[in-house]
Amino acid sequence: MSNQSDVKTIHEFLSENPNVDVSKQWERCWNIHGKIHDQIISHFSDAKLHPISEGADYYTSPDKQMEGSFAGYTGGGIDWYVRSWIGNRKASIIDMNINVSLSQHIRVPNLMIIFGTVPNLLFYADYVARTDLKVDEAYTKRYYEGDTNQEYLDFRSNTDFVWSASHGPAIRAMQSPTCSSAKPT
Repeated sequence: MSNQSDVKTIHEFLSENPNVDVSKQWERCWNIHGKIHDQIISHFSDAKLHPISEGADYYTSPDKQMEGSFAGYTGGGIDWYVRSWIGNRKASIIDMNINVSLSQHIRVPNLMIIFGTVPNLLFYADYVARTDLKVDEAYTKRYYEGDTNQEYLDFRSNTDFVWSASHGPAIRAMQSPTCSSAKPT
């Protein structure tokens, strides 16, 4: 692919450092993830754990190479909310996800937060638009301009992070103007 660190694929990153123990990063990120989860569940207090989550609070792959957990919620203004992780803490990779898709009558952008390692720590956060921003000027102004845009620009000027972009055009196409993807320096 490329020698630029911000456009390598996950497989390229992992092939460079395939067996790094990232257990401490997992613990730190899962704790932060839990605080975010608690705020979401507190706000959407009528959301209930979906039956599909039964037995998925911890699982391993048949070959025991991957482990993870999955919790899906619905109701109370949420079509689908997932808090999950999958990875191998002894072999460089963690992928933690919070994805909140609000009910269809709600126009507020959806929320996506990802923490991961490959093996370096990374994060991804976005307010996923529920409309085509290229043609819905009112929506763009309401949710992505003003303070939101300034906070994004201020955050992007932070030199404590190396900012990155997905190598996949489909991922980049769904990102909002406030999408942040980075790893700490």
